[in-house]
Amino acid sequence: MGGHLENPEKEAAKLHSVVRSCIKMGIYVIIDWHDHNANEHKEEAKAFFIEMARTYGKHPNVLFETFNEPVQQSWWGVVKPYHEEMVQVIRQHTDNLIICGTPKWSQDVDIASTDQVQGKNIAYTIHFYASSHGEELRSKCRTALNNGAALFATEWGTCEASGNGRLHLAEARAWLAFFKEHHISDANWAISDKDESCSALQPKASPKGGWQQSQLTESGRFVRDSLHTHHQNQKVSACSAPHEDCRLSGCCTTPGHTCYQKNAEFAACRASCIPNHPTHLTPWTCNTIVSHRSGVIVMYNQTKTGVMLERNSLVPTSTVWAVGAAMAFMVPLLLLVRQGAKVWRRKDEGWTAVANSEEQMLLTA
Repeated sequence: MGGHLENPEKEAAKLHSVVRSCIKMGIYVIIDWHDHNANEHKEEAKAFFIEMARTYGKHPNVLFETFNEPVQQSWWGVVKPYHEEMVQVIRQHTDNLIICGTPKWSQDVDIASTDQVQGKNIAYTIHFYASSHGEELRSKCRTALNNGAALFATEWGTCEASGNGRLHLAEARAWLAFFKEHHISDANWAISDKDESCSALQPKASPKGGWQQSQLTESGRFVRDSLHTHHQNQKVSACSAPHEDCRLSGCCTTPGHTCYQKNAEFAACRASCIPNHPTHLTPWTCNTIVSHRSGVIVMYNQTKTGVMLERNSLVPTSTVWAVGAAMAFMVPLLLLVRQGAKVWRRKDEGWTAVANSEEQMLLTA
């Protein structure tokens, strides 16, 4: 076993195989130094990123993540200085996006946003697992966005933070709606057949792709469906199916269901809504959205004394820059990324790559 530190040539060969395949297909790929103690291996990391940036930096779909998941290290004393050293060596070869991990397993994006890494085209890593992380972590993201930081969710799962345990798909939907609202790209954990609830594939699924529904886990089917529907524009005039964001429609296809608000970024059709129900990871506001007119949501806020009519504008709370992604590679594991890849037509390099949400593929080394 062992990773790049123990077997650099063997592991680099796997990485090159995946990155070249992604370049050929025209899909985004993240080259990531996946090391909880990257600050203790700076020279190895520098040599790695020099080679990768020099080799692949000319391709706009190759992104770099310098320290995927710091743990308890200080942002100011350890993590930020490390990132700035890596940014310096990568920038010698490319201006492509660099994604910087944040402390506490890439959750302290609010702290990082108060003292950002020097340079351009830089985003910050946010990780979440739907059964473990909810509104509190989204609030940290909102703080970072309001401070002008771009975010990229390079790892998220439908299950618990262990990569296993129960799924919480309702909270996952709230997260994906949050990402869509704020233009945050993401990569799902994990395209694997390991016997864990966050794995997308059933044990012994083919490593060559082309999987049928029966070969996907519950998590895998959820992620696949979310990829298929991510770019569909919600029609104001059409009522919403269960689990769809109903903020724009204000009505539901299922008789007896009502559009209830989760938070500023998500609402769903439900038979009833109890703000602090035990099944919720984080509370719902349970405000009732009843209609939508000319960019205004008409919403009733339930109170003890009756109802109060409020009108909320749909103008986003912040505008941030982020790179759309279709798929990402986490060394040494492959992650699935949403958002259809852009089209590159590079005649000088002799290839044309086109990918959209219907043409995305899952690659293995």
